[in-house]
Amino acid sequence: KLQARVDRDLLGMTDEEADAWETHTEREFSLFADSVECHSERRLVFSGQQDLVFRSALESGDCFAVLLAVERPGCPYRTTVQILEADRISNPNYAADRVGFVQGVEKDQYGAAVAYHVSQTHPGSLLTGQKREWQRIEAFGPTTGRRLILHVGDILRPEQTRSVPYLAP
Repeated sequence: KLQARVDRDLLGMTDEEADAWETHTEREFSLFADSVECHSERRLVFSGQQDLVFRSALESGDCFAVLLAVERPGCPYRTTVQILEADRISNPNYAADRVGFVQGVEKDQYGAAVAYHVSQTHPGSLLTGQKREWQRIEAFGPTTGRRLILHVGDILRPEQTRSVPYLAP
């Protein structure tokens, strides 16, 4: 549960102003997080999504969450979270890794993620006749700088791009 704590001194707020801001922020977050509208599939509340991401990262090594802006009638917020299976993040056409492009993660000269390449179907999908296509999702919005995709997983070594499953030998 969110416990908002604003830096009253830094922002020059009175105790009353800060308390009001914290109460309002907690209420707004609860309206978002306690509804399935915060999930792209409209199936999980925010805590359920956190649980799914945690378990997926343990099992697959990492997990990805795309922060979408979706207009939905009756929903006061546009932000929704789409959780992606780690296996869907891969180099287009399963091409070999190369400098700046590793396991579906496109990187800049410093090693920071620039974009993620997402297969439109799971590689193990049994649906036949589907053409394999990839979508490039930028890591940050080009005009806002807002993060558009979260990459969740433990990094165990310097310059490691993707994480390793918790129970991997």
